[in-house]
Amino acid sequence: MKFITVATAIVAFVALSSSADAACICVNRTAGRHCGESNLMSGCKRGHIYQCNGTMNSRAHEYGHCAKGCQQLDVSNDRCKP
Repeated sequence: MKFITVATAIVAFVALSSSADAACICVNRTAGRHCGESNLMSGCKRGHIYQCNGTMNSRAHEYGHCAKGCQQLDVSNDRCKP
């Protein structure tokens, strides 16, 4: 019985961690801050701000959720709406 409980916990952990950690990818060589809904990003959360390092198809660093939405200013300087 203990084995089944431990096995179930391991399977649940793997399933949750893989689905909750969807990769946000920079699909362009444009370094800077970008909104998740930008066409320069793929698999990112809408209304979140990310940093790209200028390497195509690299994983983006998430700064966080924008409470009032994300504002696309220019190609590499997006920000959260004030």
